[in-house]
Amino acid sequence: RIGRTGRRSGTSRNCLFLATSQDALLRAAALIRLWEQGFIEPVRPPAKPFHILAQQIMGLALQERGVTKQNWVAPLATFLGQAGLTPEDGVTIIDEMLERGLFHDDQGVTWFGPEGEKAFGRRHFMELLAVFASDPMMTVRHGRIDVGFVSPLTVLGETGRLPISLGGRAWAVLDVDWDRKIISVAPAEGRARARWMGDAAPLSFELCQEYQRVLADSEPGDGWSSRARSTMEEARDEFDFVRAGATILVTGPTGEAVWWTFAGLLANTQVAGWLRQRFGVSGRAENLCVRLEGDFDSHRLRNELREIAGAVAFEFEPPAQLSDRLKFRECLPARMERDLLEARYSAATDVIRILEAPLRVVVQSEAGK
Repeated sequence: RIGRTGRRSGTSRNCLFLATSQDALLRAAALIRLWEQGFIEPVRPPAKPFHILAQQIMGLALQERGVTKQNWVAPLATFLGQAGLTPEDGVTIIDEMLERGLFHDDQGVTWFGPEGEKAFGRRHFMELLAVFASDPMMTVRHGRIDVGFVSPLTVLGETGRLPISLGGRAWAVLDVDWDRKIISVAPAEGRARARWMGDAAPLSFELCQEYQRVLADSEPGDGWSSRARSTMEEARDEFDFVRAGATILVTGPTGEAVWWTFAGLLANTQVAGWLRQRFGVSGRAENLCVRLEGDFDSHRLRNELREIAGAVAFEFEPPAQLSDRLKFRECLPARMERDLLEARYSAATDVIRILEAPLRVVVQSEAGK
């Protein structure tokens, strides 16, 4: 929690961060350091919002009791310009909706067809009044007990035996029910290799990079309490292998490996895909790292990174599961849906920065050092 005071005239403004866990303390420290640097997270509208264009066309049809393939353009011209879309995009969407029965054409006038009435007509077309849905999260469930929530990006791809880390322990994934958004788990053998694993929701590249710099630093921050200093010392001791400006591949005595990139969940999901393409190795992406399954050749990774330095070409293929919570997706042709997801979830620039960063390899013994 954050408490603000000093907003009245004649008082000094201050903000108190109340951290309730090690992760919360590290996030607070990272946020404060970013603020001290003058960083402001950019607010960018989603790229290629084809689904919102579909909603706007349907709303206009509802308002005007039908539209043609030409008369919808003028009322939506401002939206098209700001969204970087074209009238041709709208015509493509209308044609797709006509083909799917969502729209019906009556002598050039387009109105809702049977499928459109079924999909959007409930409660007087209430669904058309909101263009967004909440960010998708998967419920992690052990028996009848909800353990927590993670982003669906965490369980994309072939993750095999790799555990999910929640609440400071490891959970083996038994089943992923994409329709119900439930991940069934059971306690995995042993414990999570680190008590602090970062947030389950996607964090930005900049924030995760500052996490790394906080851990790599040795100095306490201004205004830290004695408990904050003690907890930070514990975290830095636990992650004593972290160095700023490099990624760290930590290998264990039995061949398991964790690649600490501090890149955020979006970039790490694509790094896991890159590893699968290049090495045939399954990996589970988290905000701060990618956990690799089975024996992993760190020397080959180092060589691969040297070869691609300065010439990284990475294409992101968005998994179909990411579209489940995309509102009005049924109005879009497959190509538009794919382009939208690629623009929304791609982190190509961050991936390039990670793949081109220096790699540090740490081999841990049974004792964890």
